[in-house]
Amino acid sequence: MSSMEETNLDRAKKQLLPFAQMDDYDQRDIKRLKDAFGQYDPILKDHLSRLNLSELSDRLAWIPFDLFQNVQKLAKGGFGTVYTAKLDYSLVYVGEDKTVALKVLNQSLLQEVVFSSQLSYIKHTVPVTTTVFGLSQNNSNELMMVMEYGTHGNMEQMSRASTWNRITDVAIELTRRLQVMHQYGVIHQDLHPGNIVFVKEFPRFIDVGLSKAVEDWKEIGGVYGRLNYHPPEVFQRKPYTKESDIYCLATLLWQSVTGVPPRGVAAMGEIREDGLREDLIPGAPTGFNDIFKRCWDPEPSKRPTAEELYELVMACRRKNKLFPQSRVQKYLSPETEAFIAECKANYQEEMSRSDSESFYFHSMCNSSQFSSHVELEKSVKLSRRLFRRRELNRTVEMNLGCGGWDDIKLPKDAESSLSVSSAMEKNGEESQPA
Repeated sequence: MSSMEETNLDRAKKQLLPFAQMDDYDQRDIKRLKDAFGQYDPILKDHLSRLNLSELSDRLAWIPFDLFQNVQKLAKGGFGTVYTAKLDYSLVYVGEDKTVALKVLNQSLLQEVVFSSQLSYIKHTVPVTTTVFGLSQNNSNELMMVMEYGTHGNMEQMSRASTWNRITDVAIELTRRLQVMHQYGVIHQDLHPGNIVFVKEFPRFIDVGLSKAVEDWKEIGGVYGRLNYHPPEVFQRKPYTKESDIYCLATLLWQSVTGVPPRGVAAMGEIREDGLREDLIPGAPTGFNDIFKRCWDPEPSKRPTAEELYELVMACRRKNKLFPQSRVQKYLSPETEAFIAECKANYQEEMSRSDSESFYFHSMCNSSQFSSHVELEKSVKLSRRLFRRRELNRTVEMNLGCGGWDDIKLPKDAESSLSVSSAMEKNGEESQPA
């Protein structure tokens, strides 16, 4: 273990709230956990000692793997495999769903165990991440984190909200949790809709505390995550900071309205006149688009902090009377619905393309994975070409009133211009949009 890794891990452990300072409610939950599984504490302490995580012994439990039923593989990511299982014991309160998540634990995830344990029990605040209950070991001798399961799926699976009241409510819940996370010095570094799950109607961040594992990828030359959700500075090989999380969260809020992922990658913003990540939302309540403008500022230092972002969203709620239990719900306007329909049509059109460039680009954006600097540069060039193709298609539709680029035969000079632009970018040269 390197000294840098020890320093990061020690710093995380120092932020742990002592058991005696936890809320009575949290202490009660942990005591119930210990009452049920306390006889296995010697096994727990042995494993935690080997992991250099002995500080967690007073808040975690060892849960024998043979107590889990109906173990099902849920997902496999860059840092481990996640399963769901049934446990014949209510880990939260009586009547709670008995499904838990089991995440295979490797050396890169030690910091996640600490941060998730820390954020599971924070005094006088909202739950930021899914609760870590303890550890287990499967029949292949793999250590596993036993965690709260997102019973209502993730943000990617969530149906698009039909009112601004619900959209604002989700925005407030997300910004509150990001604010708490940043207050405790935790930067997510891979915010995308698959990393936000819902327990009942409330969001939780998952894969929290992977910063050390992400740094390991950077050291060998590249980044980890879903490229279309990364902020522009990542493509310039600049550090990922709290301000980067702010940029990504704004993109998620935009997606919560439109129901579609962002286009291309953030680095292509430099060819837009406004420099924004996405088109602003027509018909949005007063203040919403201003939030997008501020959070998508290309200069990280000009973006709001998580605390400021929370206040901005709260101000929108008050100004537009978008209270969750209000008798008057503000539905999306026809103008907004038309914009959403256009976004969906553009997304479906891009997804339906079978050319190798589109396939390669979407494969890099649909899952968290390692991307080298060469792949980052390639994704930017592909993104620019896809963007220009769409803009040219939109211009043709407006001027000729036809079905778009694919429905007409371009003049020879226009075909040549596009081919030259594409060839220049393939050779690493920059061409300017027409």
